[in-house]
Amino acid sequence: MLVVIGIVAILISVLSPTLAGVRRQGDAIKCSSNLRQITLGWVVYANAYKGTSVVGRMPNLGTANNVYGVGNGDA
Repeated sequence: MLVVIGIVAILISVLSPTLAGVRRQGDAIKCSSNLRQITLGWVVYANAYKGTSVVGRMPNLGTANNVYGVGNGDA
């Protein structure tokens, strides 16, 4: 029984760094997919509104620059 527990412990210690690398790679793939979806959304929006960006359609909040740090889209 102790031999089996020892073998399992050795296998866990060997596989642990590998599993951490797989988790990091999975996170990177998920981030890349999210970035792709955001970019696709911006492109589809720009095509639907004749090249206007989402930021260009933000309402003017009564100041020269709105809270997003850009003008009111009247350019």
